[in-house]
Amino acid sequence: MTEGTLAQWLAPDGAHVEKGQPIFRMLTEKINTEVEAETSGVLRHLVPEDSTVPAGAVVGCILAQGEQLPSELAQMAAAAAAPALTAAPVPAAPGTGGGGGPAPATGEFVRASPLARRLAEEAGIDLSQVEGTGPGGRILQEDVEQAVAARREALAPAAAPAAGRTIPFKGVRRTIGQRMHESLETMAQLTITMEVDVTEAGRMCQELSERWQAGPDGGVSVTYTHAIVKAAALALAEHPRLNSTLEGDVIRLLDEVNVGVAVALDEGLIVPVVREADRKPLRQIAVEARELSEKARQGTLTVDEVTGGTFTVTTLGMYDVDVFTPIVNPPQCAILGVGRVKEVPAFEGEQVVRRSVLNLSLSFDHRVVDGAPAAEFLRRVKHYLEHPNLLTAEQ
Repeated sequence: MTEGTLAQWLAPDGAHVEKGQPIFRMLTEKINTEVEAETSGVLRHLVPEDSTVPAGAVVGCILAQGEQLPSELAQMAAAAAAPALTAAPVPAAPGTGGGGGPAPATGEFVRASPLARRLAEEAGIDLSQVEGTGPGGRILQEDVEQAVAARREALAPAAAPAAGRTIPFKGVRRTIGQRMHESLETMAQLTITMEVDVTEAGRMCQELSERWQAGPDGGVSVTYTHAIVKAAALALAEHPRLNSTLEGDVIRLLDEVNVGVAVALDEGLIVPVVREADRKPLRQIAVEARELSEKARQGTLTVDEVTGGTFTVTTLGMYDVDVFTPIVNPPQCAILGVGRVKEVPAFEGEQVVRRSVLNLSLSFDHRVVDGAPAAEFLRRVKHYLEHPNLLTAEQ
């Protein structure tokens, strides 16, 4: 995260707020999150709504009763409180006059966000002809984008064949695209696969789920994914090279084992993090993973819940995928892909029996770890899953 947009102030400028009270909503390329007051006092806004600011920027202050803002911050507060107005007419873009181009600028004052004004100037859009959907009719970025799209459609040649639908490459989709492209460009990635017998792990998950369904937290269901997260976390503690990051000419072995569990949403993939998974009992991992997944689908994850991961588990088993090549999520050096569980015949002595198996696909950065130690790590994950009593030793 390098920047975010202050989407909405939840408490007015000059209001008294209490510690822990949500005071503004921040939009990043991954999540929308509400930011709470760190102390009680009088809230002063230093940037207006719809402002995009770099990570770490000061957007407001909480003052003690009677305390005054320093002069430089008082100027910011005054600018934030002033209505965003456009006084000068916006010139039409070269070559767009007539034939459905932008209407002549009226010169009237228009309430618009700074980003909306900049986009309008770049596109040659007359803001006086744009209907604002923000508070009090204020024109927002989305309003200008819609005006640009409408003009483009109006200027399209009548004889042109109908174009296919388009999807804006921005937000979560753009972030995923950029990070995955960067990952493949900057790492020497290799994927190895291994088949795992999860017959006993499946039985364990079913037995624990039945035992824990009547719990005080509304019941706990344990899945293969939860068992794999625990198995991977234990194996990472034993093979720290897979729980590391490459920083320049130094491979940094990380102290915590924080396993991200990928959740597929309509708008893209998001990876909330189960922290210190190697130290937590399987039951707690199941509870946290379920809660994080629900928050991901509700859009209520916080920044802390999607950052700090040191390793990722992602599954396509629900789509009947057996084997795939997951892409490492930088700055991590490895990711574990999980395929579907399928029933296969197997020999026990001379007898043919039914067994449940799945494939694990480990992608890793060959600059950080070689194939043999990566295979040893994957074999250790396999060992834990095929001896699931090791996953519940501390229950």
